[in-house]
Amino acid sequence: MAGRRICPTGSSGTGDAVTGLELILFSAVLILCAALVIHIATGSFLPPELERGIVPGASQAGSDQLNVFGSIHGFPATTGSTGGVAVIRDNPDPQRLGAIGMTLSIFLGDTAGVDLARTNVSWKDASGTEVLALTTATPVVCPNWTVINKYHVNPFKSADEDLVLEPGEQFDLFICPSGTLPPYEEFTVVFDPPGPGPRFPVKCSVPFPITRTMVL
Repeated sequence: MAGRRICPTGSSGTGDAVTGLELILFSAVLILCAALVIHIATGSFLPPELERGIVPGASQAGSDQLNVFGSIHGFPATTGSTGGVAVIRDNPDPQRLGAIGMTLSIFLGDTAGVDLARTNVSWKDASGTEVLALTTATPVVCPNWTVINKYHVNPFKSADEDLVLEPGEQFDLFICPSGTLPPYEEFTVVFDPPGPGPRFPVKCSVPFPITRTMVL
């Protein structure tokens, strides 16, 4: 409360006295702050010895908790520099969508990683389904997908050199199918990780108008 002051010890005022409820709330805030510090320092709320004993769930909350972090961006079907990525496309059309970019992470609380090198990625739209291959080559030749950047949310850590997306890591993906899409067309990018985990579909719609960078 703005302007509130706590009476010094021995004051006869009762309206400003610290109540038991306030002490409980203050303690809860301290506990949450301590948990946040542990999470930032270790990438998890659990100590490593407990993490190793946990089996990831197979709920829709994530196939090993895959999650899109932030916005998904669309780019026109151009060849050359597309979304800051060098691209080769044999059917350029700047009035249609030809590629997208997104950041994948692991949903907070999960303990296992997702091997993107072994993850099947497919693009579905009105014309059908296309399986996209992972490439590390530059420029990117459509149809393909690639990892263009890797980060760690903890400023004191860095993402590993491998393509296993682990808790605390974020991978920027660039995905381009062989076809192109007009405005208002809907499509879905499906990530199918190895193992028993469920598929992770990402559904989008092409905006209007087509510009150099679009938020889907």
